[in-house]
Amino acid sequence: MPGQMSAIYSRFYRYSLENQVLLFMQGVREPVNTYQCWLDSGRQVKKGSKAQYILRPMFRKERDEDTGEETQRVVGFKPINCLFGASETDGDELPGYEPPEWSATTALGALGITRVAFEMTDGNTAHHNRGCRRGVIVVGASVLG
Repeated sequence: MPGQMSAIYSRFYRYSLENQVLLFMQGVREPVNTYQCWLDSGRQVKKGSKAQYILRPMFRKERDEDTGEETQRVVGFKPINCLFGASETDGDELPGYEPPEWSATTALGALGITRVAFEMTDGNTAHHNRGCRRGVIVVGASVLG
């Protein structure tokens, strides 16, 4: 998808790539939200507006016979017409959008990965393992910011 299209759809909620593509195929090129969420943000959906559809997961509750623990499992997806574009609403000005910032240090820390120096002289070695620790080898100065 061109440019920052995912940031447009994900302004209020993080939609899956599949749902972003579905919205794109329906001609949506603006922030979308449900009827109730537009009302909560001080905007009213215009009369006669048609909701766009996305796929929502359908869950089934299952109980483990051994432990008695109840879990949910996705059993399929269902198309739901539930999203309206910002141009189909009237009301308060949309709040400013601050895209989330990305940090290599934060991302690597969340994954439990540390940067390690590449010390092997064998040119055919793409990566190496230091025991049970996970690490990433920085090849160039600008690889991970």
